[in-house]
Amino acid sequence: MAQIMKFFINIKYLLIKIFCFNIFFMLVIAGSLVAVKEKKNLIQHIPEPFISLDRINGIEYIIVVEKFTQQLFLYAFDGRYKKIYSFKCSTGKNIGAKTRSGDSKTPEGIYFFTKKHIKKYLSPIYGSKAFPINYPNLFDQHMNLGGNSIWLHGTNKPIKMRASNGCVVLENTNINTLGAFISLFRTPIIIVNKLFFVPAAHNKKIKKKIINSFLKWKNALVNGTYQEYSNFYDESFKLDNKLWLELNTLLTTFFNSHRSFSIEMGKTIILKHKKYYVALFDHNVNFLGTTYFIGTKKIFFNFQNENIKILVEKYLRIPNENTKYLVASLTTLKKQYEDKEDKEKIKSLINTWTKVWSLKDLSKYGACYANRFQHGDMDLKSWLKYKHRLNEQYKVINVTIDNLKINVGQKKSIAGFIQRYKSDKYNDLCKKQLILIRENGKWKIYREFSIAK
Repeated sequence: MAQIMKFFINIKYLLIKIFCFNIFFMLVIAGSLVAVKEKKNLIQHIPEPFISLDRINGIEYIIVVEKFTQQLFLYAFDGRYKKIYSFKCSTGKNIGAKTRSGDSKTPEGIYFFTKKHIKKYLSPIYGSKAFPINYPNLFDQHMNLGGNSIWLHGTNKPIKMRASNGCVVLENTNINTLGAFISLFRTPIIIVNKLFFVPAAHNKKIKKKIINSFLKWKNALVNGTYQEYSNFYDESFKLDNKLWLELNTLLTTFFNSHRSFSIEMGKTIILKHKKYYVALFDHNVNFLGTTYFIGTKKIFFNFQNENIKILVEKYLRIPNENTKYLVASLTTLKKQYEDKEDKEKIKSLINTWTKVWSLKDLSKYGACYANRFQHGDMDLKSWLKYKHRLNEQYKVINVTIDNLKINVGQKKSIAGFIQRYKSDKYNDLCKKQLILIRENGKWKIYREFSIAK
């Protein structure tokens, strides 16, 4: 009897072990399925507007407002997309996209934040923080949409659906949390009626095609013809042919004569809203191994037949026309380079001048002067005769300079320095100033003045 009881007890423990193992196995499988599902949602499907992001300091952030569900989402991108916050929000009282002032509708599109207001500068209606957005953006203006003063702001009242005059409203605790992730003129806020998701691979293909088209656009700018460059612009865009000629001349006659020159796009964001796209990037010029920042550029474009068609473009915070500003920036860069180059040439000339003066080499000394040189009543010929007489008087001459400062001008340049003159019979210390002019493409001494110390 005892053996039978022991047998049933062993069977009971065996069944319990099998049951526990099955439960454990099912939990592991369920956990794995959840993990796979989360991974699938995280990697394989992304919001439709997200085409391309370049990370800055490791992570980039995007805010999305879905009017249909009255929710605001914060996404992070660190090589892959993650939804890190979801908040209730309130948008305009009336349904639909904003078209005019006073319609109590929230606009739909891709926007950026232009300012930040904190609580002590706000009236109570705006809560603890407020971030104005750039509505109407360039595309809205292109479409003649009206209205202004659209903000993302807080409130200390409970959130009511569709209760604002057009702004996007969050509870104070949520706007305070969100504010830490907003960079002015950089963090996008995408406002849509309903957010759709697409396979990440789909947007990756679009990104590749758009980037390829932008590379062709840059190449046309640097090396192409007016017709090739204009092919990247919509028919509604008015390209200034005169400015194009200025830009093209600048590029072909100066920059392309140096091997190390390229126009680059850095820190690029590409987003989509309905049928149009927005690209935001740092416009850089790499010249002789140094990168120069031109400005942050924003472009609204369509994408047709695998080619971009630019509708509007602008440098952020720059009021000038786009092409005009690029011409001005490259002209400034050209002048900076030429000034640096001229300073080195003038410095070399002055070093040669002091050296051959010390060596009493009158032929090379005279070559440092312009044909139109004048010193008091002496022209260049008389000046060299005067120097010849001094050379005969002194056995040894040594001329050195210190604290050389050069101010380069278009037609004339000025060099100032401390000059020490030593000989076997005479010593002198004075401030000296040389005025130099270009003669046959070379800098020459045109006037010189001494001021005793």
